[in-house]
Amino acid sequence: MQQCKKCMKTKNKSEFSKRKAAKNGLNCWCRSCQKEYAKTYYKAHRREYLTINKIYYETHRKECLAASDKYNKENPEQHMKCIKRWRKENPEKEREHDAREHAKRKRNLGFTKLVENPFNILEPIAWHHIDDELVTPIPKDIHQHFSGGDTTEHRELLEFVVLQITETFKKE
Repeated sequence: MQQCKKCMKTKNKSEFSKRKAAKNGLNCWCRSCQKEYAKTYYKAHRREYLTINKIYYETHRKECLAASDKYNKENPEQHMKCIKRWRKENPEKEREHDAREHAKRKRNLGFTKLVENPFNILEPIAWHHIDDELVTPIPKDIHQHFSGGDTTEHRELLEFVVLQITETFKKE
């Protein structure tokens, strides 16, 4: 048993953090008092924390993004939970984002066509976005069939079809 120097309560030693510098190897404040102090300190110095974090992110942007991407790939379920929670908490931002993306795709602004429409003019096509800048034509029925699913299998099949189409029409 040990007495916390902040709340003055006698508590079990398991409720104190380790501290090498102390004689008994334990911190003089209990964990709950430390947690309470950390919260109030953060609230008082929030702006400083945010500034430091922003500077770090700006100087180490590539590493932060790479670590984030790696985590998201290793934990897809957790990543989807975060996305769904954000969408639920920010419905107006989600609608704005969807509207911007829809307008961008509809007008095809700033995208480079990998090949012109090689299909029959009467056949309806969809411009499939290979990445942020590159689009390729693909018959609408194929595009809807493959892009409707959200599984990696559907994506791989769609990528295979796109690859076949682009290779075929690049040769001509």
